[in-house]
Amino acid sequence: MAGLRVVITDTSAIEALTLGVKKLPKGIDKGIKRITRNIRKTAIDRMKNSTPTGRYYKIGGKMHRASAPGEPPAVLSGALIRSIQTEFGPLWGSIVTDREYGPYLEDGTSRMAARPWMEPAIALHGEEITDDLSISIQEEMP
Repeated sequence: MAGLRVVITDTSAIEALTLGVKKLPKGIDKGIKRITRNIRKTAIDRMKNSTPTGRYYKIGGKMHRASAPGEPPAVLSGALIRSIQTEFGPLWGSIVTDREYGPYLEDGTSRMAARPWMEPAIALHGEEITDDLSISIQEEMP
């Protein structure tokens, strides 16, 4: 029976690989943070910069134009925008709001069509997500 024996006399490749594996989580975390912050910014910018086409109504003595179904939520007080935060842990990132109505706007209800603000922001960053992770990992590698 023929055999093959490999003897490595230069351990620098193994040391580089070991160092790379140790730095991999740091690169992934860095990428997740970058992506999460970019998506949050896009969600906020879409709300701030959209031109609502929904109905007009009076609130607090002022006229307000609501968003139409499918548009980002129209900004009334800015409370939703101010409440959108990022949270991070090892190898994860999250975009959250403490406003009870945030998910209702995103998904709609039985009485109101959705005014999505998060999913479209994620969709706009689709290909970027993989690219950002790759770049962040490469930046950490030896």
